[in-house]
Amino acid sequence: MPGLIQRFPGALLPLLSIKEGETPRTLADVVLPSLEMFQLYTAERLEVVAANVAAISAVQVVLLPVPAGEFWYVHSLQAVASTITVGSSVKLSCGITDRAGANVQSEAMLAPVVSIAGELFSVQAQIETILPPGFNLFASTLVDPGAGTLDLACRALIARLQSS
Repeated sequence: MPGLIQRFPGALLPLLSIKEGETPRTLADVVLPSLEMFQLYTAERLEVVAANVAAISAVQVVLLPVPAGEFWYVHSLQAVASTITVGSSVKLSCGITDRAGANVQSEAMLAPVVSIAGELFSVQAQIETILPPGFNLFASTLVDPGAGTLDLACRALIARLQSS
């Protein structure tokens, strides 16, 4: 059964080729709401992938490459830094790089912060994109080299898709 229209649908009228001033009372059966089903179909395939680097004391990038023969549907991406030394100045970012690693798209960034021992810093991005083989997810950090070291991890929630 068609749904009742509650207010004037200005953007809908040109789409339906309806003249100005005419307001339909109901939507035609051919105009149906849609639901994005892709996430529902990939829900059972979700997994966390991660890469880590320990004892960083300068600029460092951790890459998660999409393997040959796969496409990754990326739900979210996270850069996590755990401090080892008091006084580490940490700047985190995470994002996507292309096959050559030249085109970097940063998705999220945490401004520099000074830590105390045992703290955990993270930045997360909801990406919702499909990456082809050879592309990379990355986490990067800039650590004040005179202040200490930290561990860096790149984590992503993905669904692996087979290429055909």
